[in-house]
Amino acid sequence: MSNDRQTAAREIARALIEVQAVLVNVDKPFITTAGWASPVYIDMRKIIAFPRLPRRLVEFATRTIERDIGY
Repeated sequence: MSNDRQTAAREIARALIEVQAVLVNVDKPFITTAGWASPVYIDMRKIIAFPRLPRRLVEFATRTIERDIGY
């Protein structure tokens, strides 16, 4: 993973944690709508509530797709 990619990934991870979009509960896993149990839950409502965050996620995804797929 390149330095730019690592930096972007760290920034996004930090932002997701700061807005409390990532929840972890190992003792009582979250049940997904598909019925799966998961110790990690990402609250998309929190992401949408901070307009800069979705924009950063899309920019990161776009750069990754362009670099890795060339599309």
